[in-house]
Amino acid sequence: MKVRTFNFAMVCILPCVAIAQNPPDPLPKEELRLLAATYQLLRESFVKPLSGEEILQAALRGMVKELDPEGGQFYMKDDLPGMQDTTPYNDGAVGLEMSKRNGEVVVISPIEGGPADRAGIRPNDVVSAVDGTPSKGNLAKTTKMLRGQLDSTVVLSIRRPGESELRGFKIERKNVQGAIVRVSAIAPDVAVLRVTAFRADTLSQIAGGLVAQWGRKRFKGVVLDLRRNPGGLFDVSIGLASLFLPAKSLVVDVRSRTPETSKVYFAQPEYYTKGADPLAVVPQDIRDLPMVVLVDEGTASGAEIVAAALRDHKRARIVGRKTFGRTSIQTYRPFGADHGIKFTTAYWYPPSQEKLDKIGVLPDRIVETPDFQQEMDVAVSELRRGMQ
Repeated sequence: MKVRTFNFAMVCILPCVAIAQNPPDPLPKEELRLLAATYQLLRESFVKPLSGEEILQAALRGMVKELDPEGGQFYMKDDLPGMQDTTPYNDGAVGLEMSKRNGEVVVISPIEGGPADRAGIRPNDVVSAVDGTPSKGNLAKTTKMLRGQLDSTVVLSIRRPGESELRGFKIERKNVQGAIVRVSAIAPDVAVLRVTAFRADTLSQIAGGLVAQWGRKRFKGVVLDLRRNPGGLFDVSIGLASLFLPAKSLVVDVRSRTPETSKVYFAQPEYYTKGADPLAVVPQDIRDLPMVVLVDEGTASGAEIVAAALRDHKRARIVGRKTFGRTSIQTYRPFGADHGIKFTTAYWYPPSQEKLDKIGVLPDRIVETPDFQQEMDVAVSELRRGMQ
């Protein structure tokens, strides 16, 4: 079984397909002899006693981390994805979506309204330590340390971009929920579609919210608010882009080493659902309205797919700040019950084929100041220009 992911959360975002196996090259005998000699030397002469298991685990972790420093990790039993919350006490969280970048654990986005968000954690903050224990770029370890007993506290040492001194944040762990979709009227003729993550029922929530708001009062334009949206399920990103794009428009191009795992996705229901189309209830009048997409540095992965596709097809103007820039796709493969490996297997490209990884989507209109209300005001102003 393989799970394709955009981030540490291990959510399935692509069809689980077999990776074609090319005939392997012969094992490099000299390198294997060197590995065995190094193993033996450490076993006999390292400053402290080491078991064979400790040496081999370090070798496996180091191999994957060295080859895939941004997304790769070899998991042992205690840090397997989905294994972190095995005790009844681990039901508290701080609400952070994180990634690994340049050898550091970096915040993609705090979950809106969660403990970390309320404490003031921002996108692109670097998590240097948790309760005094350095993160050392270990995403799985950091994620595990952030969880704990409900209502307990944890202290995060944060390095903010542009600052030399660490900041300390004392945060109380809570049961993080948070609304995923909200549709509201910011003005009599403007609707705001706020989507904070892409989960299994997100498309049906979007459809229901838009139809309900349309029934209350018809609007003439839409602000699609993807600020601090770290992405999630891949098919949701295809569906949301498809909602506002002409049928059969190119949404995203996924490329890997093998044809079997490379695929181009279009704005058609078969590319985002295997059953009834959850967006079928949305009237064409809503789909064709003028729109603006609002983004920031916490807009990542699947949310970037949506923003880039709508921009490239000139369907919407982008307002805000440059997005996070995460286009890598990871595969998780278990080895028996006690081990697993996560590694990068593909990258996605927008319709323009522009390289966005670690670069992000640059808005058409930039709002320098990170002020939620000011950003929304600029987005509405930009939208009204398109409604004239």
